[in-house]
Amino acid sequence: MVSDAVETLVDGNTTYYATYISAPGVIITTKQARLVSEKEGAQATFRWSDIVHVDGVTWKGGDRIIDGLPRCQLATAANWELVDKPRNVPIVRITTTAPAVST
Repeated sequence: MVSDAVETLVDGNTTYYATYISAPGVIITTKQARLVSEKEGAQATFRWSDIVHVDGVTWKGGDRIIDGLPRCQLATAANWELVDKPRNVPIVRITTTAPAVST
């Protein structure tokens, strides 16, 4: 699935996504419903299990490091297995392409 900001699920529900950048410069796309803070530019903390896709660095399978895609693509947790899993990762939202979603 390419980088659409909105995904309409089979059951008719809509999932919104937001894009963030982490301290190391890794761009992260997450489900917007998982946002800790809705404020533009606010610091937020996500668990790795909440991350949908990491653009630039992707961990998949054992200790193998696979280069990320050149642009953000939305994927499901089933498609991306992050092996290096610190408890939390600090990130800052730099852009969002979907309306705010109440959590």
